[in-house]
Amino acid sequence: MDRRSLLTAGLAAFFVLDLVLVVWAVRWSSTPTAAVASPAGGSPTPSSSMTTTPVGEPSSTPKPTPSPSASPSSPATTTALTRFVVAASATEAWVADTGSCEKPGAVRVTADGGDSWSSRTAPGAVTRIRPASGTEAFVIGGDGGCDLRLWTTDDAGRSWGDPGSAGRGWARVPESGTGVHTPRDEVARPCGKTRVLDLSVDGATRATALCSGGQLRVTTDSGQSWEDGASVEGAVSVAGREDGTGVLAVVTAECPGTVVSAFEGTDVTEGTCFADAVPAAGRTSVSVSGKAVWLVAGDAVWRTTTFGGDWASAGSLR
Repeated sequence: MDRRSLLTAGLAAFFVLDLVLVVWAVRWSSTPTAAVASPAGGSPTPSSSMTTTPVGEPSSTPKPTPSPSASPSSPATTTALTRFVVAASATEAWVADTGSCEKPGAVRVTADGGDSWSSRTAPGAVTRIRPASGTEAFVIGGDGGCDLRLWTTDDAGRSWGDPGSAGRGWARVPESGTGVHTPRDEVARPCGKTRVLDLSVDGATRATALCSGGQLRVTTDSGQSWEDGASVEGAVSVAGREDGTGVLAVVTAECPGTVVSAFEGTDVTEGTCFADAVPAAGRTSVSVSGKAVWLVAGDAVWRTTTFGGDWASAGSLR
């Protein structure tokens, strides 16, 4: 067995209990399409309050001219992600531009806290990244025929292994925008008739759906049942943990940038107005790794090694 086959087998064993497959813009030839739907729908009444505390800009990042305050009904809150960040550690992160099946997206990687970024063409339409480090990862996406596939890399995207099947993963069904394909090979509707805006897969059987309007819905049994989590109007991205805690990126009329808020169960425990993180429609995303939080807003990236601590620039994706 050659080295690449050994690597692929090893990575598959590493992720088999905690494979995070959130599929954006993928069409299956004989099964429901797995993709991120265009956000729309009603606004549930928030079930928890959120306080916001203004903070200054990162010391190494010039302060941009403030933009007009964005409301929860602005394009930043109604556009599906076309760029998302996935943290591997406090210093390692991957950022994906989704692209399409006909025109693959891009993958950017840093292993030094954003001091430098590499940029590589993705093997297909990027739907999810599950990194093990700054060099090793699974990439989930659609091939040229929009069939769902899984690729591996051990060199930060310079090369990719042969595609494998990812058909039993978490996915969004785009026909109605309300369906979520689960690892049980079933379609669940965690938000009812309301559209699913984002999906964080937090463990082998746990996932958190972000519904249009800001309601979180949580499953701990691979999508057989769902319960209400926190609710924050204007939420645009969610990153959960297996213990029920997590982080939200929120757009409000009061903050000219992005509010980064922690949640625990149904309670939103903290919100910080990060004024320099001017929200970009479809390109405002958060991710957590341990205590570290990464934030992408447009082309700019920031990180903090401890939530609630100081933010630092993690470079630019331009």
